[in-house]
Amino acid sequence: MITLIHSQVLGLRTLRSTYGVLLGAVAAVLVMVLADLGTNLGVAYVEPVEVREPVMITVGVIVTIIVCLYAASGVAGDYRYGTITQRLLAAPRRSRLLMASLATYTAFAIVVGAAAMGLALAIAQPLVAAEDLTLGLTPVIVVSAIATVPLFAIVGVSIGTICRSQAAAVLVIVGWFPAERLLGLALGDWVAYLPYGLINQLLGLDGATLGRGTAVLCLSGYAAVSALLAAAVLARRDVS
Repeated sequence: MITLIHSQVLGLRTLRSTYGVLLGAVAAVLVMVLADLGTNLGVAYVEPVEVREPVMITVGVIVTIIVCLYAASGVAGDYRYGTITQRLLAAPRRSRLLMASLATYTAFAIVVGAAAMGLALAIAQPLVAAEDLTLGLTPVIVVSAIATVPLFAIVGVSIGTICRSQAAAVLVIVGWFPAERLLGLALGDWVAYLPYGLINQLLGLDGATLGRGTAVLCLSGYAAVSALLAAAVLARRDVS
């Protein structure tokens, strides 16, 4: 397993898209936090939940989706370029290969999420303090925002494994957002239990109706189910 993870890490280090994700996360933090707080701080944003919203959305939504898409594209890329055959020859037990991918991308997501949060807070805190306001952050709030990144990375790996096509995986991840909005018309308040709806609950944004504990359990359930489904599909797939 360690050898498989090392191989996955080496692969990430050699991909230009890895550094593109890191730059994208930094750019998202700089643009969203600076632009939003610079415009609305002390005007539209006064209460702590309002003041910290740009930070929460940047890390918990934008960076999360960037990493999710990256994970899905990276795994599906093995099928596109035919490297999945070599990987399976090195790991005949397919479940171990999937576990290595999940572990690698989850660890990467934690690092990116934590770094993005650190950068966002480093930018936001001086701006907020200058207006004599507060972010009202607690360790639970910070960890909850960071946690969305690895949880969706697991979903991304699973979708990439199931779809095999990078385009299809991206379409599923991006397309689910408007699909969820449409489902909300029929589901009403139950839409809060769908994946993207759970992000709002986990971040504690204005209008959240679920506790963070419930949200993280539900989102963890989606991640676990998607991983199990990916394992079942991979075990029966002909990749020759």
